Amino acid sequence: MELQHNQIKSLKGQLTNIMTERNELEESLKVKTEKEKETLKNLKQLQCDLNELTDRYKTLESKYNMCLEDYNQELKQIRSDHAKRICAMELERTNNEKQYETNLEKIKDEFNTKLEESRLSYERQLVTEVKEAETRGYEKCLLIKSDEITALQKTIKETKELNSNDEIKYQEIISQLKCEITKLNKIIEKLKNIYELKENNFLTIITKLQKKQLNDTLNKTNSIQTYFTNEFNEKLLNSIIQWKKQQLNEIILLIKQKEFNQLEIIFKEKENIIRNELLLKIENIQNEKNQIIETLTNALNLSKLDIVKLETELKEARRIAMTEVELRREQLSEISLARELERKELISKHENHLNEEQCKNQETILRLQEQHAEELKTISSQANEKLLGIEKEYKTRLTEANERLNESQEKIINLDMILQKALQEKRNTQETLSESFQSEIEQMKNKQKQEVLILKEAISKERNRARLAEISLRQQEKAWNDMKTRWHEERIAQLGNSLPIESRTHMEATIEALRLQVNLLKKRITVIEEDRETNITYPLKLQFSDQDVSLLSEDSVQNESPVKDQPEANQDNFEKCKVNNNSVPLGDNSRRRIATECTNLQTNLDAYPYKATCSGDWLLSGH
Repeated sequence: MELQHNQIKSLKGQLTNIMTERNELEESLKVKTEKEKETLKNLKQLQCDLNELTDRYKTLESKYNMCLEDYNQELKQIRSDHAKRICAMELERTNNEKQYETNLEKIKDEFNTKLEESRLSYERQLVTEVKEAETRGYEKCLLIKSDEITALQKTIKETKELNSNDEIKYQEIISQLKCEITKLNKIIEKLKNIYELKENNFLTIITKLQKKQLNDTLNKTNSIQTYFTNEFNEKLLNSIIQWKKQQLNEIILLIKQKEFNQLEIIFKEKENIIRNELLLKIENIQNEKNQIIETLTNALNLSKLDIVKLETELKEARRIAMTEVELRREQLSEISLARELERKELISKHENHLNEEQCKNQETILRLQEQHAEELKTISSQANEKLLGIEKEYKTRLTEANERLNESQEKIINLDMILQKALQEKRNTQETLSESFQSEIEQMKNKQKQEVLILKEAISKERNRARLAEISLRQQEKAWNDMKTRWHEERIAQLGNSLPIESRTHMEATIEALRLQVNLLKKRITVIEEDRETNITYPLKLQFSDQDVSLLSEDSVQNESPVKDQPEANQDNFEKCKVNNNSVPLGDNSRRRIATECTNLQTNLDAYPYKATCSGDWLLSGH
């Protein structure tokens, strides 16, 4: 009995040791659960950071839209000003033509009166001088107009070449940006696949460990219970059979001692084996967890580095775009100044030419009047001396004079006809030039209308494609949600009540929040692509609207966008401020606003304690 009592005490001591070890294991599990809670808190903080970024992105989107409105208003003002300038130039041209015609008519009237006065005395000289004056004036006018036409043609060619070069550069930049976007999408898909594989492996390991722990605990409890029940039954049998079988007691006690010692040895060996196995498994689990955490941290760091690189690239692209916009504005201002100077020079040359011709005509008239007066004086002095000779030769000279008068009248009539023909030819040339000018303007307008219609059709096609893509995406999302719900149900059925309710609800809430963020990022990508496509097509609409077409090829923003800096559908979508070498131009006020907002965002991000956002694996875990 004493031996049995000692054995029971030893067994109780072993049970206490086992219970202490069990408590230690429970404490270690509690520590692990606390660590997991801390990780969940960190995830909450990251989610808060993401929400703040989304709010900032939305504000940037609204500001980007305001900038676009300002830009459209500035474009309208520029177009209206340009149309007014064209109308003013046409009015000036018509007024100058009218003045030229009136001046020519006045000169003709004066010239005809002078011809009638000096017809009898100096017909031949006047005819020759009139011819020379007409030919000189007509040739000079033709030369001036031909020079003006060539100058205008050169300016038109230069503007077309500049526009073509700008379009080529813009298309190259857009192709580079598209290639970068495709690379980023591939990287995101790879990260998603890696994360899904790791998550599945982690879940399988957890389920295996839980099953093993349950089996081990059940085996321990059953062996102990059977052991105690067998001992108590044996005691009762011995107490009843003592008076009958005293001789057999000694033999039975010896056998029991041997068996008990063997059982103790076996029990200790099994305990040691089980402990070693559990310790190895715990170490393996910890190592795997540490490896998973290291891989996740590395992925987070890589994603952070990628984000920093992308932000730097966006800043460089914005800076390049702003420099190009400033250069284009300077070029346009220089071109406008050069045109105004050329116009003023042409007007001054034309006025000087008219003044020179008027001075020459007045000088010739005065010279002829002086000659006529001198000749009259000489004739009057000689007439008194030669009256007798004149009287004799009067008859012969009268006949000759009559013949000369008839010839001179015929010549005058011919000269008048020649003048009328020249005037008609001049008017015909003016009419043909005006008609050709108007026909060219109409052709340019028709071309612009056709190009606008083509662009509208292309935009409508792209919108239809976008709608079809949205429908397909929604269908895929529905199918994916169905698969996801099934997977959740299977997972819940497998795990059962392994996790506590609070941690389960918290994990589900985090997963749903991350899904929403992923959907926002997808929408943001679609909006960025649409903005870039519209920025590609928009400057092409106004290629042939004016001679100053290069105004419309300047540029934004992007939004971007937009997190663009558009998030989220916005990098503007400024970061979603964008952005593109040949994007659409913005006004001075809008540029100042964008610059101040970008600086404020940078200061806020530098001051914020949690700069890093979730990695690509965590963002895509919901899918």
